[in-house]
Amino acid sequence: MMKIAHITDIHLEEGFPLKYRIDAYRNLESVLQDALERNIDRIIIGGDLGNTASNKAFFSTLKKYDEQAEIVLGNHDTYAGISMHYSHHLNQGKGKLYYSYDERSFRFVFMDSSSGITDKEQMEWLRHQLDTDKKLLVFIHHPVLDSYSLMDRKYALNGREAVQEIFSAHKNEVYIFCGHYHMGDERTHGNIRQYISPAVSYQVEKDPEQIRINNSNFGYRIIELNGDELRTHIVEFKTLLNEGGL
Repeated sequence: MMKIAHITDIHLEEGFPLKYRIDAYRNLESVLQDALERNIDRIIIGGDLGNTASNKAFFSTLKKYDEQAEIVLGNHDTYAGISMHYSHHLNQGKGKLYYSYDERSFRFVFMDSSSGITDKEQMEWLRHQLDTDKKLLVFIHHPVLDSYSLMDRKYALNGREAVQEIFSAHKNEVYIFCGHYHMGDERTHGNIRQYISPAVSYQVEKDPEQIRINNSNFGYRIIELNGDELRTHIVEFKTLLNEGGL
């Protein structure tokens, strides 16, 4: 069995976590240490690492736990900023960080939605990823299916319907693991199963009418692959707030 930690939305050295008395570095260390103690085989970072100035510290921390961790870019990340500290798969996407490989009964597909849209070249590449009988294990920062929240209405991936259409055409199951909305959520549409992982920084309540920040907890997601079967669950922690702030 393979165990994967999906860790997303860390937001190091950014104003919002500081405003809400959150030590994003401490939260990150807590999550990584927990993953280590659970004998996680692979760490996959789901994007929004933090302020570009924090990238060096982020990768220095990450390498203490997994030097081969995979990275997905979020809308707070830049290819130029990440590439100074991370070299895996950088040449495959021609200035974008997207790539794929086959492992076990799955095709791992890593997408780049950092610009808020998947460009024409990446969409054409994505269509070719369906040339397999394997189940797809997709990692992308933005959700592809609607989560029925105000976050979804305000900050959805531009043109995601076309991405969903590509996945719907696959002959096998498609599992999407994403972040961006700072909430845990699960959705199914045909052969697509989407799992939004909670943020390492702060959460946003799943509310269709307003955006409400929840700074009381943080977490990450564990994915277990056993043969061609997949199971997943969320690990949550209580936030130890800093003094001051709100």
